[in-house]
Amino acid sequence: MRDSANHATAHFVAMETRELSLMAEEVKLSDQVRDLEDKRNQLYEATTHLNTLWNDLLERERRYFMEPVVDLSEQMRELHLERQNLEAKLSYQEDCLRAVQRELQQWDYVVKEKESLEQEISRVREQLMAIERRRKVSKGKAECLFEVESKRADAATRCVRNLDAQLHKMSQDGLASEAQRPVMSSRSNSRDVSLAQKSIIIDVDSDADYDRYSRRRGNSRRDGAEARELMEGTSYLPAQHRDEEDEEEEVYGIGGTSALYSLNDTKRVRIDVPVA
Repeated sequence: MRDSANHATAHFVAMETRELSLMAEEVKLSDQVRDLEDKRNQLYEATTHLNTLWNDLLERERRYFMEPVVDLSEQMRELHLERQNLEAKLSYQEDCLRAVQRELQQWDYVVKEKESLEQEISRVREQLMAIERRRKVSKGKAECLFEVESKRADAATRCVRNLDAQLHKMSQDGLASEAQRPVMSSRSNSRDVSLAQKSIIIDVDSDADYDRYSRRRGNSRRDGAEARELMEGTSYLPAQHRDEEDEEEEVYGIGGTSALYSLNDTKRVRIDVPVA
């Protein structure tokens, strides 16, 4: 009895052990089954995709063999002509661009010349303004000197008139004495008084200016114009302009003459004027 019980217990333990091993193997196999099912699903999807691609390939093959041939040569020729036209247009635009660049270079040169001319014009304008300022200064000095010389001329005229009166009186006295004494010696005859030419002293700058003044007086018409200019008090600028640094402000004449009226360090020249 005891042996049979032990044998049954051992058999039962072996059965439980085998059951546990089978359960572990079942769990392992269930995991493998799930993996296989996933692989089967993936293969099914791949097979479906391949079937779709195969059907598309068959459809293209059927269309290739069944549908009529499409002639694309005309379109190709049109595209080729369009490409040639585009190349020609591109070449023309490149030529235009080069021409514009050359013209731009020329205009750059013109712009530089314009800028240099503007600078030159501004420089000349400044010089002209400086000359105008010197002219105004010279004109003011000339007018002042002309006024002084006019006063001196008036004083000289008064002196000449006084001398004329004295000479006239002396001549009358001499004629009266001659009438009272009809017979006179040669020495008395040599003492007769007569009207002489009047003289006016004019200050001139140099002998050359005096020569020019004398030559101008030779022309009566020009002399009349100069006299009118003197009466009007006009003046003119020098004939040559020197540089601003070393130029001495000079007045070559008043009223068209070459005489320089001055109050300081002048050279006096006697000019005989016939009595009217």
